[in-house]
Amino acid sequence: MANPASYPPTIDYGTIQGDIIFGLPKKHQSFVFYTIENVTGFREALEKTISQKLITTTADVCKHRKDIKQYRDDRYNNDPLAIMELVCLNIAFSSDGLRELGIDEDLGDDKFTDGQFNTAVDDLGDPERKTTPTEPEWNPEFGEIIHVCFNFTGDCAATVKSHIVKLEGIFTVNGALVLKKVHQINGTVRPGKEKGKEHFGFQDDLSNPPIIGFREPNKGEVPTRPGVILLGRPGDCDGDSEELVTRPSWTLDGSFFVLRQLCQRVPEFHAFVKKKSPKHGTELFGARMMGRWKSGASVYRNPTQDALGDADDLNKVNNFNYVDGSSTMQPQLECPFSAHLRKSLEMNPRVGFPGPNAVTDSRIIRHGIPYGPELTSEESHSKKTTEDRGLLFVSSFLYM
Repeated sequence: MANPASYPPTIDYGTIQGDIIFGLPKKHQSFVFYTIENVTGFREALEKTISQKLITTTADVCKHRKDIKQYRDDRYNNDPLAIMELVCLNIAFSSDGLRELGIDEDLGDDKFTDGQFNTAVDDLGDPERKTTPTEPEWNPEFGEIIHVCFNFTGDCAATVKSHIVKLEGIFTVNGALVLKKVHQINGTVRPGKEKGKEHFGFQDDLSNPPIIGFREPNKGEVPTRPGVILLGRPGDCDGDSEELVTRPSWTLDGSFFVLRQLCQRVPEFHAFVKKKSPKHGTELFGARMMGRWKSGASVYRNPTQDALGDADDLNKVNNFNYVDGSSTMQPQLECPFSAHLRKSLEMNPRVGFPGPNAVTDSRIIRHGIPYGPELTSEESHSKKTTEDRGLLFVSSFLYM
């Protein structure tokens, strides 16, 4: 995580959930999905959860980061592998969940109102369910009604599990849980030298934009208005208009939370890269597909070989904008238009976008985590995936 801004924030960090901007500290993460079965009991339990300050805010995250550093400095001589026991919690509601609680105000976003399940085939191109072509071929649990998601993070699975039990105890009224558990998915930071990388082997979580009032931009980064991420703040505008979108006052400093469980077929990916690349060029071919080398260094700045120095330098890792020469093909010599990074709008994908905010106002913040086991020797040998693994893509932004 980049350092928070050194100047006093103009936004109250204590009113913003911690995973939205800086991300919750984590080695393990569990997303637990529920339906609300007792509205009155749920309201009472939620009020208790808030009053006990169990929901982790952005202010809490800043303190946790300092405490973690101090813990490592004091006890382990700044050992990055030293782990302090810690647990965090954030909460997100679906539009169905808000309606269940009697909140039917228009939040100003049709995609949120409709729900991802109902739009995934047409809007996202997800594979269709054979028996019901209008529905996506998702894990069946995600087709159930989901009202609320509890987002737990911690130093290990055991810590998170104990906190889930504790929270479910709070949401138990007269001996009965006021919630019905629908599904749970768990993610874990990869071990050892793979820490921070997704299962394909690429460094993740590098291109989050600098939000004004939260951190100062590094070289190559463009300051992004807070309303691109936070409801009700400057930049929370509709299209080219500079007028704020009309939203209920209680949504101020909230955001739209998106979770995608993305399966990664690792041995097949490695086999594809090896087959399609020239001899001794598999790393380069994979890097040009992604737009970054596995270290995180950009292909644009380093078109022929990896550069660990770039990957570790906050003033180099995002210091590029794909502008070179007058030829329309020249930029692709450094990084193809088809590269994942150029399609993500996290970095300027190419020249020619109209208006000063065309790209920055479309940006998102990501805080994903891998799920599933490490690649087995049997899978590597057979070049076939047998274990479910991938990325839990977690994002906060306003325009879905």
